Amino acid sequence: MDNKKSRIQSKREGLSRRNVLELGALGLAAAMLPGSAFAKTKKLKVAAIFATPIEEPWDNQIHVALQKAEKELGIEYKWSEKVQTADFSRVMREYAQGGYELVLGDAFAAERESRRTAKQFPKTAFLFGSGAGPAEPNFGVFDNWIHEPAYLSGMIAGKMSKSGTIGAVAAMGIPEVNRLVNAFFAGAREVNPDIKKKVAFIARSSIRQKQRKRPSPRSMPASTSSMPSASASSKRRRRRRSSPSPTCRTSRASAPTP
Repeated sequence: MDNKKSRIQSKREGLSRRNVLELGALGLAAAMLPGSAFAKTKKLKVAAIFATPIEEPWDNQIHVALQKAEKELGIEYKWSEKVQTADFSRVMREYAQGGYELVLGDAFAAERESRRTAKQFPKTAFLFGSGAGPAEPNFGVFDNWIHEPAYLSGMIAGKMSKSGTIGAVAAMGIPEVNRLVNAFFAGAREVNPDIKKKVAFIARSSIRQKQRKRPSPRSMPASTSSMPSASASSKRRRRRRSSPSPTCRTSRASAPTP
C-alpha cells in the first residue's frame, strides 16, 4: 500500500521513473564532491555537454532531469549542445575553469579526449554516458545496458531468417554501438551457429557520399571569364593578411559562460 501511494505521489509531482533515477545519479555523483560544494550558502554548479542537439531523446532525458534539479534542488545549471569531438576537450576545460563542480554529458564520440581532459582537473567530478569504464581519479560513467534485449532480438532473427544471413545497420563503430551489434549477432549464433552477418555503418557511408559530391579541382571549369584578375587576387590576399585570425570556437558548439 505504501509503495502504491508513493508511486501515485510521484506521478502527481510530474516525476517519471527515469527522472527519479537520473536525479538519484546526480545526487550520488555530487556526494563524491568535496564538502565545500554542499555549503548552504553556495549553489552546486553543474554543467552538461551534449554531442547531439538537445532534442535527441537520450540526451534530452538528462537535460530535463537537470532542469528539474535546478528548479527543485537549487543547483546552477548550464549546458552546451552539438559539441563536436574536436571541441569536446575545450568545452570541458572551460566549464572546469569556470568553477563547475560537476560536469555531465555523453562521451561516446570523445572517449579518449574526455578522460584525458578530466585528469587535468582532479577537483572537478565528471560523469558521462560512455561505452567504456570509469577512469581514476574523477571520471565516472553511466549507460543504458540494452545489450540483453539486443541478444534476444538476435535469437529471434536467427530463427526467422530463411536465407541464413542477417544484418545490422548502426550509426558508427563506437563501443556503445559495437556492444549492441555484437550482442545481436551472438544471440543469432546461439540458435543458428552457421548464421552469416552483414554490418553497415551509416556515419561512414554519409561521409563517403559527401566526399563524392564535392567537386574536385580537375572537374572545375577553367574558362578565362571565371578566372579572377591578378589585381583582384592580390587585393584578396591583402585583405586576408589584415583580417584577424579566427578563433577555435565553432558555431556548432555553444560556448559555456562561467
